[in-house]
Amino acid sequence: MSGNPLNAIFQCAYELTESIKSKLKHGNPSQEQVEALNESLDLATTITYCANHQKRIVDDVLTLSKLDARLLQIYPETTNPIKLYKEILGLFAPEIRASRMNTNFMVGEGYNRLDVKHVMIDPNRVTQIVINLLSNAIKFTKKGKKRDLEMTINAHLEEPANRPMGTRYVPSGVQHQDPTGLSEWGHEEVLYLSFAVKDSGLGMTPEEASNLFQKFSQASPRTHTQFGGSGLGLYISRNLAELHGGRIGLSSQAGFGSTFEFYVKVRRSEVLEVATQSGDDPAPGDASRHMIITSPIMQQVQPVHSPERSTSGAPSSSQKHVLVVEDNLINQRLLCKLITKQGYDTTAANNGEEALAFIASSTWNPVHTKEDSDIVPTIDIVLCDIEMPIMDGKTCVRRVRQLQQEGLLTLDIPIIAITGNARLEQVEEMRQCGFDDVVTKPYKINKLLKVIEQYVGKRDDPSPTAVS
Repeated sequence: MSGNPLNAIFQCAYELTESIKSKLKHGNPSQEQVEALNESLDLATTITYCANHQKRIVDDVLTLSKLDARLLQIYPETTNPIKLYKEILGLFAPEIRASRMNTNFMVGEGYNRLDVKHVMIDPNRVTQIVINLLSNAIKFTKKGKKRDLEMTINAHLEEPANRPMGTRYVPSGVQHQDPTGLSEWGHEEVLYLSFAVKDSGLGMTPEEASNLFQKFSQASPRTHTQFGGSGLGLYISRNLAELHGGRIGLSSQAGFGSTFEFYVKVRRSEVLEVATQSGDDPAPGDASRHMIITSPIMQQVQPVHSPERSTSGAPSSSQKHVLVVEDNLINQRLLCKLITKQGYDTTAANNGEEALAFIASSTWNPVHTKEDSDIVPTIDIVLCDIEMPIMDGKTCVRRVRQLQQEGLLTLDIPIIAITGNARLEQVEEMRQCGFDDVVTKPYKINKLLKVIEQYVGKRDDPSPTAVS
């Protein structure tokens, strides 16, 4: 992908924030410098917050387009729901602190009684709904005299129903296929997870509440005048909840705040949970890869440009080496710098052809051995963009897998796709090409590091001076 400015903004803000924190902690600054650094830290935090807000707007527009084109799908992953909910709440921590709001996170009796651990759920779509609900709750509460926010998660064996004096669900009337009936959801027990966000804000009259969940519709004209917004968030949230086998609704009283609640249909993920606990990593050399190109001749692949290499210090035998394949020089430089600061050795290639040449000259080529690593580079994992000139990421990974199949490269090079193409069919296509995993842009560096660690093990602990 030649340019995703949000991704670069996230990574620049992250690097700036970490650099300032390091200077404050290890730089022994003067009082004047501390004040300047704290002011700069506030500005960097604001950049991150605004980038997150912009990402939510972009996500809503893209989701609306996919809904209109009937292209939106639910993509399940093994997820810890409580951890997911708390991570979403963490996105709003700076705004909540600045607004001096009181927050309370509650786990319902049903969740504990059913002993829910991990479930098959689409974390991205659930995150999108919760972000919309939390954004609204904070917006309508942060300027009030009473500033309380309560988040609840619960689990049920039966589909939740309207409750007297409680949540009234507002279905769209559109019928959707039961997502949990598809094979990728597994065959464990079906559950319903409910997520509620309760605020002490303005609340609504029944007439105002009836205007919600429609496209470009808000409670009243004064809502847009006083608080802004597009009127898309709740409309999108209802569609996402229903695609996930659930519904969304509310309970509100003017002057006493509102509670928005939705539920989704999920399945337990007990088998995957056990595999995770045992420490088993997914096999990078998955047998489902499809080899769909003719055999290239390795000797014909010549580098157009010598890949740029950087290290976090003196190379060691335990230091892991990451090959970054990215044509956007800004994203390439940022990613290499961030990974290097975490204790990895990195090499950058501008396209798939350069990457293939570098891999062919590494210890993955059976003519070399690990003992040659002082003179021949060792690659532990490849992070590869998809849309690049000369040779794109999908062509590159297909050729690598073909070379492995022919014995011209050692088996099982972990290759991770980094892309802005996140539709289910696009992700599946990338896996079929031979990618071991897919990380979507814009990504958080910590999430990417977890993926790297999953395939190559824990990184060396970076020294305190690694972040400058």
